[in-house]
Amino acid sequence: MTVFTFTLQLLEPLMVTGLEGDPNSNVTLDYIPGSVIRGALISQYLKTKPANYSFDPANKAQDEYKLFFNGSVRYLNAYPSMEHHLEKIRTLPTPLSWVVQKDSKPETDIYDMCCSLLPDEQTKPLSKHFFYQQGKLVWTTKPEHQLTIHTQRERRHGRSTESDGAVFRYESLEAYSQFIGVILVEDDSLTTSIEELLKNKELNLGGSRTAGYGRVNVIDWKEKQDWKEAGEVNDIEEDSTFTITLLSNALVRNDEGQYQLDLPI
Repeated sequence: MTVFTFTLQLLEPLMVTGLEGDPNSNVTLDYIPGSVIRGALISQYLKTKPANYSFDPANKAQDEYKLFFNGSVRYLNAYPSMEHHLEKIRTLPTPLSWVVQKDSKPETDIYDMCCSLLPDEQTKPLSKHFFYQQGKLVWTTKPEHQLTIHTQRERRHGRSTESDGAVFRYESLEAYSQFIGVILVEDDSLTTSIEELLKNKELNLGGSRTAGYGRVNVIDWKEKQDWKEAGEVNDIEEDSTFTITLLSNALVRNDEGQYQLDLPI
């Protein structure tokens, strides 16, 4: 399997929202979903085709089926970049079970509530939602946000009026922030296509692109043959207790195909 890592440098604020929230208030996610990156590559791919090209995701004979839809290529979330010893590190989501004691200093012990018996009233969750770990040391970070207020304008008058003057609140990822993404390619015949579509390109991501949002540069493109997202995984001994930490959202089904919240082992 070939692994491509790259950095998305925001040239403009970026708005990548979830489904929830107030209709007049858009709040971005703190990371760039892999589905957004895949969508950008599909746009790049279509630019290489004639205007009358028929894009059929269900056609297994076409190249795009392997590139985007059958799992041969997996697009991981792009998480905030952190500089550590002059090296850019891709952070990971901070486990929800990690807490610190209330009124603690910035440099303090982190407790894992999966293993700790500290009372809830003595603890608080970490305020920074991404981390990098080296041995027993942990560094945490969070992306910077930019708050912008937009006012709806009436087309004929070119300004807001009493009937057309809604106020919109946009909280976006700040321009010039950096996020590191990863693409896993199981079919080596696809590596050249992926590189041509993404390496050193300028992309448009997220929403509100015509309002000055979403332009990004792809930089620091690297190909890696031996890559692990969360470091080495130790062998789990029989009858031992272990924890599973999700590094992205997960949809879990039971044997009948129904969605559930329990993770079957």
